Amino acid sequence: MKLPRFGSPDNFIYINTTSMKRNIIFSIASFLLAVFSVLSSRSNAQPVRTFGAQQFMLDDGVFSDPRVYLTDKNGSLGIDNAGTPNVNFPSTCALLDLSSTTKGFLPPRMNTAQEAAICGGMPPAGLMIYNSQTNSLDVYNGSSWTSISLIGGNPWYITGNAGTNPAINFLGTTDVEPIIFRTNNIKAVMIDAANPQNIIGGITSNVLVANNVVGNFIGNGSNDTIRAGNLNVIGGGNGNQINGT
Repeated sequence: MKLPRFGSPDNFIYINTTSMKRNIIFSIASFLLAVFSVLSSRSNAQPVRTFGAQQFMLDDGVFSDPRVYLTDKNGSLGIDNAGTPNVNFPSTCALLDLSSTTKGFLPPRMNTAQEAAICGGMPPAGLMIYNSQTNSLDVYNGSSWTSISLIGGNPWYITGNAGTNPAINFLGTTDVEPIIFRTNNIKAVMIDAANPQNIIGGITSNVLVANNVVGNFIGNGSNDTIRAGNLNVIGGGNGNQINGT
């Protein structure tokens, strides 16, 4: 192939079209081979994904590792390793539904100071973390952090407990602190700790000021005081005092 040279119509530049075609074909073939090599190297680790529909799959590039499936159903997101949504999964009652028989849910872990600093000390109600300092699962109730876990023991339920053993199960304390029962957030009964076997009923102004005494009882009333002695009883009233046996 020949093309006219500028400035001289009688002079021509000759181009070898066969060589040009060969170079173009070689360049295209090299590009396609590179693309094919990349895709082939990933074909074993990353199967075809479904995106923009109901389900999206993730993998870590290791063929033998489980996949993670993100499934949408009616505005609810399900995360599992099976990728087989059904009538119950993901639950349309939950924004997020996690399903597994081999793994658990691990919330953020932090100490008490880090917990208190979240959102400048004013996180949204319902925020949950695991406090690694107190070993408790904490939730923010809108005004303070509250523990919702009891590590090392079983709770006493307001509907009653079953399977208790009176030799080892009890309502009480394991330190020298009294037990106080309240109604309407006002003290109704106190079982004294410093002086065992003394029961003080009524409001806070009823007190036992004696030490090393037993068997004393204040049933009700206000401003009642037992100052000394054992086995004393104040049934009620106001301002009653016992100064000895």
